[in-house]
Amino acid sequence: MSTFTVTKKTKEIYIVEGDLTIFSLDKKALKAFDFIKTKKNVCISFERVTLADSAGLALIIELIKGAKLTNTKLSFKQIPHQLSIIAKLSGLNINQYILNQS
Repeated sequence: MSTFTVTKKTKEIYIVEGDLTIFSLDKKALKAFDFIKTKKNVCISFERVTLADSAGLALIIELIKGAKLTNTKLSFKQIPHQLSIIAKLSGLNINQYILNQS
């Protein structure tokens, strides 16, 4: 089973590294993002994600739902292209959460 990690880069930016797939994500995966509950602003960067599938998109959806419950302003950077395609094909609009890539 390939794994992923979440590392704090700055006060508000966290970097996800590794695979976000059905093989690396389980019910415990959300615990790696518990810090969202205690923050007002969080940006999650996927710059080091090597592989992602629909399980990765499900994780993003759960993070959005959790952030809404705690009134955390959540944004994403460098979402893997395959996740953007899956979201678009699924009719999900996650663009409002994506920061400018520059």
